[in-house]
Amino acid sequence: MDWEQAINHEIVVSNPDVDVRFYLSVDPGSYVAPHWHNSLEVVYVLEGWLQYQYNQSTVDVQAGEFIITNSKTVHAVLSGNNRAFVLQIPRGFLHHFVNDIDMLQFSADMHPQEAEACRRLAQMKQLLQEMYNAYCEETRGRLLRFNHLMYQFLYLLVEHYATEVVPINEKLTQKHLKLLTDITYYIRTHYQEKLSTKNIAEQFNYHPNYLSRIFKEYMGLTVLDYIYTIRIIKVQEKLTLSDRSIREIFEDCGCNNYNVAVRMFRERYHCTPHEMRRSLKNKPKFTVDEGKMSLDAGSEEKVRKE
Repeated sequence: MDWEQAINHEIVVSNPDVDVRFYLSVDPGSYVAPHWHNSLEVVYVLEGWLQYQYNQSTVDVQAGEFIITNSKTVHAVLSGNNRAFVLQIPRGFLHHFVNDIDMLQFSADMHPQEAEACRRLAQMKQLLQEMYNAYCEETRGRLLRFNHLMYQFLYLLVEHYATEVVPINEKLTQKHLKLLTDITYYIRTHYQEKLSTKNIAEQFNYHPNYLSRIFKEYMGLTVLDYIYTIRIIKVQEKLTLSDRSIREIFEDCGCNNYNVAVRMFRERYHCTPHEMRRSLKNKPKFTVDEGKMSLDAGSEEKVRKE
């Protein structure tokens, strides 16, 4: 979703002609820092792979599988070269049809044992493919067909992939998410500067201990880890956009301790910056079929975005 936006709270905008956001994401491989959005998100991987990170757990999504991320759920995404359908359903849209939507959590088992569950799972995948085909059609009734398929998909989602949960303190959650939106935006726009938990807390008139506790609880990593995560992402982005030396790129992104930054880069991407630069320059990229998906290129935000 670019999926590298300036804030961690992704603002999901519906397609101009339908009430949801639906597009084909083509991603050469990336990492998206922890973020959240108010939409329910379904990502169906066609080729390649994704790894979703939810606080202390990870979920691998291979080609032919889809994953559901609930609204306001903080998650990060590591991906290889992939193509995927992305469906994002705004919370307010779902409220029109399901009054207790806030009490429902959605998930899907990609390897069910029961025959009926296998059949239904195949139907869900087929509906996503048909939604894509319908949206790309040049017919008078293409939006009618798209919406027909989408409502069928949402019906199955609510009836068979939802479980009731204990209501959370919505007011308290909103307060914390607002705080995290402000903090992560600040870090993303000042990552090249000298940052610490203390000076960030002072910037927003919070006690450093309070900020550390809330950040770790919701984001699943410390403030300092997040700062370096953003810096490492910026390094990765610039490796193929600039011919400058790798050390200079690290310094430009605020990574003054080169050895520590390189170690973190290797931990994140499982390769050195030199290997990443060569790989990204030589890697063949998936392409979107000509004439498909009448969305502008800017809408293909690598399933992220923040």
